[in-house]
Amino acid sequence: MAKDLIEQINRLVDLHEKEQSFRSCKKKNCKLCQQIINLGSEIHKIENKIAPERGEKVPALSERTIDDYLDLEETWTDVQISQMWNVEKKALSRWKKEHGLIDEGVQPKPVTISIAEYIGYKQDGLSDHKIAVKLGTTDGQVAVFKQRYNLNTKIYDYGHNGKS
Repeated sequence: MAKDLIEQINRLVDLHEKEQSFRSCKKKNCKLCQQIINLGSEIHKIENKIAPERGEKVPALSERTIDDYLDLEETWTDVQISQMWNVEKKALSRWKKEHGLIDEGVQPKPVTISIAEYIGYKQDGLSDHKIAVKLGTTDGQVAVFKQRYNLNTKIYDYGHNGKS
């Protein structure tokens, strides 16, 4: 949901830039500006739903799972995730490294699944990033696999309806 809103905002900002910068727009009642502002408000509502309430116990970083992170990572930046989880960015980076989400200097292994297995993952709603993590490889290796077999990139192209 938030990712779709961000994409819509980016399209509107690009459209606006053809005339003049969104930030310096002086048009009274500019429809594009109003749409961008409204979508921004929707994103803030989503952020507020995800953010912990005052006094709410936030699970410790050690209690978080890789899936918790991957679900958020598809939409939010690490800075935003660290704010949602109430941890410093450095602590989140260490946690990612400990959980194998950051491979420094490791040679990525090629994707060795079949096309049917890949499509099965997509039908289950997994993003390419989640598939890469599951296979212990990189997003780039999944992209090479897809390119080799001319596979589409959207999970909806493989029958996933967005409901898990």
